[in-house]
Amino acid sequence: MTAFLEIYVNTSSYINSLFRLSLLLLRCSNKISSPFGRVILLACLRRFCDGLAGWPSYVCTCHSCKINQMDTPSKRQKLINFRLILLFLVFWTPLIVFFKLAGEIIEEEPIESDIAVLNWLHGHASPLLDQVLLAFTNIGGVIGMTIIMTVLVASLVYKRQFRNATLLFAGVGGTTAANIILKGLFHRSRPSLFSTQVVETSFSFPSGHAMASAAFTLCLVLMTWNTKWRWPVVLLGALYTLAVGISRPYFGVHYPSDILAGWCASVAWVVLVFYVINRFGNRSGQKEAER
Repeated sequence: MTAFLEIYVNTSSYINSLFRLSLLLLRCSNKISSPFGRVILLACLRRFCDGLAGWPSYVCTCHSCKINQMDTPSKRQKLINFRLILLFLVFWTPLIVFFKLAGEIIEEEPIESDIAVLNWLHGHASPLLDQVLLAFTNIGGVIGMTIIMTVLVASLVYKRQFRNATLLFAGVGGTTAANIILKGLFHRSRPSLFSTQVVETSFSFPSGHAMASAAFTLCLVLMTWNTKWRWPVVLLGALYTLAVGISRPYFGVHYPSDILAGWCASVAWVVLVFYVINRFGNRSGQKEAER
């Protein structure tokens, strides 16, 4: 356990370096046509990665009240260790995978498994699968997600569940905005191995369907985690996210790496949003309690 935690702490510096390397690749790749846009993006990302290195120590102190109430130092350390490991798994790991894939896209290196998976899926196509996966790809699209999000957010606001409404809106809405920006940065062309009934004209990396469906599912899981609906939401959400993700390379409009990158980006983003909402929510609650 101690060795793992030492690796984790060192990972903070590693990820910081990885962010800076990614910024250098972005700058050299000339993917952004506007010099002003390039300067703004690099400044924002650099500011973000400068703050990421302090996260491990912040996690140890952000719930200091709960930790300090522990009976023994060993219990406190176990709680801190658990949160460090959890943060590594749900935030850093998806970021590592995303930037690994992004680096290969920037360097225009072919991902061999992409073509193999696309051909395998196309070889197992059938009229029944076409209908089922087309339904999922439509539900996970712009129109489908907009309708679902509008209904759910409005319902949460009506029930005065403002924190959940904010999480859902910022989580899914943020990934949608991020997807538009990322596609404009990487300019990856769509696959053209075969033609299907689904036609897309925008860029490919990362998948917007994968990002939106993963963000939506993770938000619902976080919202229902302390209720009896936890495991039904986890199971149904996982099946929904997987079906939407498979539908995109099945119809030949995304590479599998687009899907994986979309999932990873969404997980990291929603975890960050959830963390920020709870941090400031707890602060505001404490201030009102003091009054």
